[in-house]
Amino acid sequence: MRFGLHTFTQVEPEKLKTLTDGLEAYSRVRKRNRKSGKLNNHLEAAIHEAMSELDKMSGTVHQIPQGDRQMRPPKPKRRKISR
Repeated sequence: MRFGLHTFTQVEPEKLKTLTDGLEAYSRVRKRNRKSGKLNNHLEAAIHEAMSELDKMSGTVHQIPQGDRQMRPPKPKRRKISR
């Protein structure tokens, strides 16, 4: 039983996908999303490399100030519970 509105929608049988078609479409979308994450990492690395090359050409070195670096808070220590 589905929650929410209890309405029915009519769908033309020709527009229905088989289970295989639906799973393949889902797999394609997931694969595309995974590639975009890799692409972002590659793009970020390429931008970083290009900025380094520009710094070398101009003779200046761009360094990140200490205050601008993102620091992670320390992980809380896990305590053993003896029983």
